[in-house]
Amino acid sequence: MAFLTFLMSHMALIISIVNLGPLMETLGYPSNWVIVAQGKDLLLKANNAI
Repeated sequence: MAFLTFLMSHMALIISIVNLGPLMETLGYPSNWVIVAQGKDLLLKANNAI
């Protein structure tokens, strides 16, 4: 149950990162790099939580 809660809370974060992609690009940031960096961070946290 705790893992499900963890997953759900991070889903919102992942969705918000994806939604920020186009905004970041208009501001001149490489959105793909941001998403990759966040994704690696989330994977590390998920592995530590299990």
